[in-house]
Amino acid sequence: AISDVERSPTITETADVTGSILELLRRRLQVVAGVDAIGIGTAGQVSPLGYVSAAMTDLYRQETHLGSWLKEKLQLPVLVRNDVQLMTLGEALYGAGRSWSVVFGVAIGSGVGGGIVRDGLLDIASDGIAGECGHVRAVDSGERRSCWCGGKGCLEVQVSGLAIEDRYHTMTGVRARATDILGSRVVDDQAG
Repeated sequence: AISDVERSPTITETADVTGSILELLRRRLQVVAGVDAIGIGTAGQVSPLGYVSAAMTDLYRQETHLGSWLKEKLQLPVLVRNDVQLMTLGEALYGAGRSWSVVFGVAIGSGVGGGIVRDGLLDIASDGIAGECGHVRAVDSGERRSCWCGGKGCLEVQVSGLAIEDRYHTMTGVRARATDILGSRVVDDQAG
């Protein structure tokens, strides 16, 4: 239910994301009885063993084994997967992809991510990043923006929310969130 959703503050340079996740889970476990295991979807590349390498440098300070760390702290089994892969699994099992044997999901937010589900099973591949489409080269010539991954012209630095914010700032000198830019609130505010 919507009333069960708890949001954390915006991530800053000094934020302790892993500590925030731990505290959120501890609070939820105090009010929800009978929890046998925890599943977490997170941005970034997640290895099959649950190591998280963040797609954005400000999400986690370094590669972290989030699942093992939380398992130790909470004394419960913890499975960590990429958030877009889990979104795709949800669509394949309960949403628009229910009747399809292969479902490919794409999410565009602060970054660009993807996931693949085959016959109702999440495909993560041997490296955990099956379906990752944000780092496919989208621009082959002209403006090939540098990506955090070290590549140039990746889809993520062309169409993500962060890319939209960066381009808007370059064009107008105004810093704004992509949701405001796309919702034209910033454009309307600047005109008024």
